[in-house]
Amino acid sequence: TFSLYQISPSNFSSISSFEVPEKIIQIVISQDNSRAFWVAQDKVIIVNISNPENLTILGKYTMIQEESRMTLSRDGKTGFLTFSRAKENNMAILDLSDPQNITRKGSVQIGKMSEFSKSILSNDEQTLFLIANKLLVYNVSDKSDPKLIAKLSFLHDEHYLIGFSLSGILSPDGKTLIIRDSSSIRENKIHLISVSDVASPKIQSDFHFPSVYHEVSYKGKYFWVSADPKTLYIARPSSIMVVDISNSSSPKYFPALSRRHHGA
Repeated sequence: TFSLYQISPSNFSSISSFEVPEKIIQIVISQDNSRAFWVAQDKVIIVNISNPENLTILGKYTMIQEESRMTLSRDGKTGFLTFSRAKENNMAILDLSDPQNITRKGSVQIGKMSEFSKSILSNDEQTLFLIANKLLVYNVSDKSDPKLIAKLSFLHDEHYLIGFSLSGILSPDGKTLIIRDSSSIRENKIHLISVSDVASPKIQSDFHFPSVYHEVSYKGKYFWVSADPKTLYIARPSSIMVVDISNSSSPKYFPALSRRHHGA
């Protein structure tokens, strides 16, 4: 069931519900909040949510591959799909401008990836960062012909990744890629990667913090960056870790914020 809720400090109530006959892996909402993109096991479904009390399906795109994740452009007209189990064409670029006639603009063969691989668009949406068993950087200015322009290894063992989790965010200024890597069951690691020059990404630093077995998230993320962007916040079950990344080559820990007193 897909449900919409009205949320305010004094009210939390259901607006509408929609029975979904598919196993939904991911839900992406357009920036104008008018459309929801449901990524199912073998298809993408576009839903009109502009009238929350009357949800309607606008269109579907059926895929051969399974276990996909999508990154959406700001205007909601382009979707970047990555397939973790595909033997070829691991990434597809979809034209979503006409929901009743969704077409594939381009494809990319990447190779074996973790099912937790993640893609992130640059602020100008001309570059796609794909976080897999290594960082892959694509120029996607021509959606029909994406080009690999850089790659960077950051894992201690690229073959040890499968089955573990990677996630990442781009700093608000678009200059630093922050990757959370749990390819070790004993500890998590944060990688700070400079992408000021997208064709030449560089590892600025990486640091460890203890594993957490009951993950929590804020705004759908396990960590986030201040607008400056000088401070990294990492959500944990009972506290929020605060890291000064103003000098990305030498991050420093601040005292943790207790969620009992500050919340998340």
